[in-house]
Amino acid sequence: MHKVRNTITKVRKKHVNEITEDLKTIYTAPDMEYVRKALEEFCNKWGQIYPKITQSWWNEQNELLTLTFQRAL
Repeated sequence: MHKVRNTITKVRKKHVNEITEDLKTIYTAPDMEYVRKALEEFCNKWGQIYPKITQSWWNEQNELLTLTFQRAL
């Protein structure tokens, strides 16, 4: 959740709700395959507008996803 909050503080207000929903798709995913697909879609969709944010999510995906699935257990 820290990553999401930090991300939201860096986006334009008009994108907050949409980005929040897109991120929710990632961190509530039922399995790793779905997560990777959702993350790829997130990066493709927002990469032109927020390249640093999408690069950060992409670069940290293994750590973030490990934490997501550890909490689910």
